[in-house]
Amino acid sequence: MKVIFGHGQRPISHLIRLRTGGKQTHCGVLIDDKVIEARGIPLGEWLKHLLLDTPYTSKHGVMETPLEEFKSKYKHTEVRYIDGNANKALELLGKPYDMAALIGLFFRINYHNPFKYMCGEVVAHCMPTVEKCHEQYFTAIILYRLSRKLKRSEM
Repeated sequence: MKVIFGHGQRPISHLIRLRTGGKQTHCGVLIDDKVIEARGIPLGEWLKHLLLDTPYTSKHGVMETPLEEFKSKYKHTEVRYIDGNANKALELLGKPYDMAALIGLFFRINYHNPFKYMCGEVVAHCMPTVEKCHEQYFTAIILYRLSRKLKRSEM
């Protein structure tokens, strides 16, 4: 399956790079000209919701994003290949984003919620060799290291 990786310039991207030691900070499953991705909640909005119980206003969770929109959010993107079934990502559309797991990533604390998803979990969900209980351990940089460049016939 095709997986698109990206790295941006937002503060959260810098923090993810610092914590994981890699350039790639986000990923999604590419199906035709759409990306199935888990999009996070802006940190300020999440804190406001947590502290003041205000409703979310941004689009977040597992969603379908047009490829060009995905590319526009990142300084650099790259499409690579990982063994898997891209259509399994469609099963996760509408699932919430696991913001607590993202916070836990920085402190090495397992706050994973099995009913919420981060970007790497969406890709790992599609991989036949990854059990559900292990999806939480896959970050964009780990998946990038497991991937390979596309062959001409796969482009």
